[in-house]
Amino acid sequence: KNEVSAEMIPPGSTFVWIGVWHVGNVPWKALRARNITTVYYQTETVQSCYLSKEVVDEVWDYSRKNVHECKKEVNAPLLRYIPVAVQKWVPKVIPNVTRHSLEFFGSHKVEWNPAMGREICLKQVDKRWNVPTTYSVWSSNQFKIYMQQSSGIFLSLQKGCHHHGPVPSFRASLLLSTGAAIVSSRCFPRDEQEYGDAIMFVDDISNITYEAVAHHIKTRNMTRFREKFDASSIIARAFGVM
Repeated sequence: KNEVSAEMIPPGSTFVWIGVWHVGNVPWKALRARNITTVYYQTETVQSCYLSKEVVDEVWDYSRKNVHECKKEVNAPLLRYIPVAVQKWVPKVIPNVTRHSLEFFGSHKVEWNPAMGREICLKQVDKRWNVPTTYSVWSSNQFKIYMQQSSGIFLSLQKGCHHHGPVPSFRASLLLSTGAAIVSSRCFPRDEQEYGDAIMFVDDISNITYEAVAHHIKTRNMTRFREKFDASSIIARAFGVM
């Protein structure tokens, strides 16, 4: 059970709440009254600010798309783009195109809202590929075992099979940190720019050739990704200290 006691947090601290779960139970007003900087880290796709500046001081977000939508509002809090950083603990993999496997890592069904699932677009993926889905990895050890058996090539699809939404940073940064390749449907242009050629963005998921994926793996600049998405670099850009 997540409980927050404002009295136990020293004045002058920064309090960060990650994700929507139980966010309504956080004593935001009491925290701010104690001169505690309040931050909500946005983890979901949104079309407007989830919390206003009347509730929190800042919103940190994984996506340029979400920041773009929220900043349109007059009551938007201070916004910072803070995507998920490179993970140093993950195993290393070498993408293997010859296995003809384009894996989806995550849930393709959303039980509480079927319209947000990915089943329709999964059926549209180029039939030359096997497209296994995995939604049973819940620990670092399970992830390491899973990646050792993986083709190292992954498919990224947005919830509801939408286009031009955020790059799913939590999944993308994790997989890219291993050296895996990601083939993605189109995302918000500024999110695509952030990841550059580390991700292969395609207009048509029904036409993904082996040759195109192999070329992407050979030519992508992963050094640039690791430098840009290093945690210290992300924080420096977000707080304007570069």
